[in-house]
Order: sequence, then C-alpha cells, then structure tokens
Amino acid sequence: MVDVRLDDGSMLKAKVRAVVPSENSRTRTRPTRFTPVMDGVTKSFADNQSVTVMIPVGMRKRR
Repeated sequence: MVDVRLDDGSMLKAKVRAVVPSENSRTRTRPTRFTPVMDGVTKSFADNQSVTVMIPVGMRKRR
C-alpha cells in the first residue's frame, strides 16, 4: 500500500497491481499500475489523471 496525493491535496491509499516488465533504458524506470482504495471516497476521477505517489524509501519511523 502507498499513499497517493491528488491535485487538490487530498490523500487516499493505493495498492500496487502490476509492475510492467519493460524498462526505459535511458531513465531506468518501469511503468507501474496501481489500484486505488476507494473506501468512503465520493469524488469523481478522470482517466489518466495525474497524482503524486508517495513511495517509501526507508524504514517506517514511529511518531
């Protein structure tokens, strides 16, 4: 699960659905597909809408 920030600043969760086995050799990136968790979300979304995916890069810290 990852956090996703929408263009209006609201947040929701998404689950990794697939990592496409095709790498861009110049950027060393791979397309990744996510499925949003829509529990209680009443907004409407557009196809291919841009979002910011918050990818954890280290161990989770206790607060």
